[in-house]
Amino acid sequence: MDRIPLPRDRWVRFGRPMYLSDKRAFRVLAAAEDMPYLDMLDGYLSILEPAVAERSWEGSFDQMTEPEVIHLAQEWMSQTEDAAVPPASGTSSATP
Repeated sequence: MDRIPLPRDRWVRFGRPMYLSDKRAFRVLAAAEDMPYLDMLDGYLSILEPAVAERSWEGSFDQMTEPEVIHLAQEWMSQTEDAAVPPASGTSSATP
């Protein structure tokens, strides 16, 4: 998958597409009305981190700002399956 740029000259590259189970987990977190906001962000990190193939910084994965965490989740969701897994034929499924 492509690198997702973050502020401060940092980036993250996911090693797989977002699965339906990931989307369901994000939906559950968003719907939890009584969950403290920082607990929700911790939940986001627990979904994101296992899917990360590489990142540009050393240390803890949670060394991101709140907007960076939300941006990273949105960008991962928007990346296509073609970007994650190149087709065996060498052509994109978007090619007519």
